[in-house]
Amino acid sequence: MAKKMILVSPVLVCAAVITALVLSGVGGARAEATAAELEQAKAKIVSLLEAGDMAGADAALDELLALADSEQKGRAVHEVAGEYKKVEDFDKTLWLSQYVVDRWPGADYAVWCEMEVALCNIELGNNTAAQSAVDKLSADYASDANQPWTLYLVGQRYDYGRMYDEARGVYEQVAALPTAGQWGQKAQLGAARVEIASLIDSGSWSLAVQELDLMLADFADRPDIAQSLAWLGERFGWARRYGEAKDVFDILIRDYPDSSFAQAAQLWSARMNACGLINQGKDEDALAAVDKLIEDFGSDAGLAEAVYWIGKEYEWKRGTVEDRTTRYEAPDSVYERLIQEFGETSFGQDAEWDKKRLEHRTQIFTLMKDGEPNEVEAAIAAMEADLAGRAELASELYWVGREYEEYPDKYGEAKAMFHRVITEYGESIEARQARVDIGRIDVQNMVLTQKLDSITPALESLEAAFDDKEYLGDTLTRVGTQLYELGEQFELRGEYDVAERYMRKAVEAWRGSVERYPESSLAAGACYFSAVCCRRYLGEYEKAISYYEEVLERWPDYEYAWHAQYSIGDCYEALMDVGAIAESEVLPRMRAAYRGVVEKYPDCRKAKGAALRLRELGY
Repeated sequence: MAKKMILVSPVLVCAAVITALVLSGVGGARAEATAAELEQAKAKIVSLLEAGDMAGADAALDELLALADSEQKGRAVHEVAGEYKKVEDFDKTLWLSQYVVDRWPGADYAVWCEMEVALCNIELGNNTAAQSAVDKLSADYASDANQPWTLYLVGQRYDYGRMYDEARGVYEQVAALPTAGQWGQKAQLGAARVEIASLIDSGSWSLAVQELDLMLADFADRPDIAQSLAWLGERFGWARRYGEAKDVFDILIRDYPDSSFAQAAQLWSARMNACGLINQGKDEDALAAVDKLIEDFGSDAGLAEAVYWIGKEYEWKRGTVEDRTTRYEAPDSVYERLIQEFGETSFGQDAEWDKKRLEHRTQIFTLMKDGEPNEVEAAIAAMEADLAGRAELASELYWVGREYEEYPDKYGEAKAMFHRVITEYGESIEARQARVDIGRIDVQNMVLTQKLDSITPALESLEAAFDDKEYLGDTLTRVGTQLYELGEQFELRGEYDVAERYMRKAVEAWRGSVERYPESSLAAGACYFSAVCCRRYLGEYEKAISYYEEVLERWPDYEYAWHAQYSIGDCYEALMDVGAIAESEVLPRMRAAYRGVVEKYPDCRKAKGAALRLRELGY
């Protein structure tokens, strides 16, 4: 299911812009026959594209290209390129746009074709060719009045594609043009928006909010600020930072009520509220919020989609609930409501499949824990029969493998399922992840069999073989967690030397995740538990302080940031107790650490303890 954005797609924006420009530029004396031939050729191509007859359209295009060259023909080819773009044939759009640029570089529409060359290359992932087109657009069309406009649209496409460095570069270039006018102002706002979006994607939530405040102060009166707020609110939402997302949408509603984005923002705000409650584990409140959302926005065209994604949030949040029989009850109830209220919509139909999918998943996972192997296999076969031909089947088979992996005695079944996903769905995201998972299972077997010296080389080989940085970071974190948990078991049994080896390996894996894959969703946790391990089991208090401070600096919104702040004080106290730091030096640091808990996290569980320690320290 594609994520539907509030914003108008830059592809459609460009198509509309080009169409308007071209229509307004048609004029001058042209031979009647030539004009008729061109119009007839164009109409034939458009009709075939609208009918979905790509082969027929391509044949008709050949007829157009066979006509004698003229600037009118160039304009016609340019317009036809726009029609191919509407049906998302970016290869053909690129080829036709380049065809026009090569033959009529001085035509008034050439600048738009060069822009399309850049846009299509971005769409197709040809980043080097896209940059070359941007460079050509900058160098060859410096005197064209439309150059700032076209460059801005390229920057916007980079922006929406999360290619932030490229977007920032183009925006800054446009803003510096002396003839940029309104496009220069838009580019300045775009550069500010890119900075915030990049911080959101990197997990620097507090910094993103600070930059948002600066953007509002600098661009509050810009007519397109509401659009930027809508875009950033969605970015926070897709990052599952629902509190920040709701705040952004509420600002939009309050300060820009007359904008075209305000109405949609009201629905988004309500959706973020429900998702935030789910994320906090307040299931009953969340279900009540869903009821209210349906009641308040019953006629809104985006309501079905909003309810659908709330169901997805339930599914993601409850995916780790221990009880397999009740794990998916909440999302199931939301999907059921969606089917009842919006069964005829595409989201209602998707919800039917999701409900069925979760029923199969619940049965398989429950049997995997309590049933016989042949019962699990029969349940998997039933799921395959029910979901045959559905794109979701690859994902479901993959998650069966991940569930097998939860049981060390079923690592063989997990690897077999991952191999199957790779064989049958080789180009899918699940297949790429399954390849990493197989390597991780091999490492986890080394952990279980105490082959600790083999772990680091195995992880290095895994990292060298794959380039999915976020997933590799998650993998290192999971290996570190397994090492840590087994180390705790050896500690409890009094096997302290073995426990220490496991703990040191755990820290090594966690630090690998933090240092090499900071974009991983588990990097903050890896950094935090590195500190916990160093403080609690290894007695390396200075390292623990460094790691706790890293959590506070890089991930200030991490769920255990308050505990990291408090633990810094504990670590300094431990250093003082062993005589590693003089009391006169350590006391101010202890006070600062505990004061930070009271001031920054007044509602956390350690706030009262921190206040008591401050009084004991004479503060």
